Amino acid sequence: MQRISDHVLTDTMKQENTPILSYTIHYPEFTTDCNQQAAQKINRYYEQQAQTLEAYCRNKLFQDAVSELEFDEKNNFPAIAYEVIVEYTVTFNDRCITSLFTDQYMFTGGAHGTTIRKGDTWDFQDGSRVSVSAFYPPGSDFRESILKVVNAQIGERLKKMPGTYFDDYQKLTDENWNARDFYVTPDGLVVFFQQYEVAPYSTGMPQFFLPFEKRRM
Repeated sequence: MQRISDHVLTDTMKQENTPILSYTIHYPEFTTDCNQQAAQKINRYYEQQAQTLEAYCRNKLFQDAVSELEFDEKNNFPAIAYEVIVEYTVTFNDRCITSLFTDQYMFTGGAHGTTIRKGDTWDFQDGSRVSVSAFYPPGSDFRESILKVVNAQIGERLKKMPGTYFDDYQKLTDENWNARDFYVTPDGLVVFFQQYEVAPYSTGMPQFFLPFEKRRM
C-alpha cells in the first residue's frame, strides 16, 4: 500500500482589486515500499501536470479573465470570476497498485462550468500504467465486453429515467469510448465518459461499474 500526501497550488488573482480568477489544484505525492524510484517517476508526472495547469491559469486564463472584466465593465454587466478546481480521489490502494481519478473543474462564464475526468492506475513496482486490458483474459475483445455492459446499463437507466442519455447512445459509446477512462475499486472496474459524450449535462459524469468475477487485484 502506498502512502499518499496531498499537495495544493492555490491563489486568487485580482485586476485592480477585483478578484477575477481563483485556482485550487490538488495533486498527490506517493511513498512506497515497492519501488521508490517508480514512485518518484509517478510523483514527477503529477507535479508537472499541476505546475503546467498553474502556469496556464496565471498566464493565458488570467488574460482571458482580464478581457472578460473589461467587456463586462464596458457593457455594465456583473463581473465574472473565473475558477479552476482540481481534486483527486483514490479508489484502490493495495500492495503495489494504486488507482485514482482526477476531476478538473473550470468555470469561465455561462450557465455552468465543465469538468474533465482522468483515470490513472499505477504499478509501483516499475512506475508503469496498468491498462484496462490487464483485467481481461489475454487476446479477448475487452472493448466489446465493456461496451456491451455499458450499453445494457444505459438501457436499464433509460427505462427508469427517460431522457437521461442521448437516443443514439450505442453509436456514441462506440465513438467516444477511451481505454484510459477507467479506475479500479476493490470490487471491480468503473469506466466513465466525459460530459456531453453520451448524455446531457444534467446526467452528470456517466460512469458504469463492472464487477470483478473471479479476478482480483
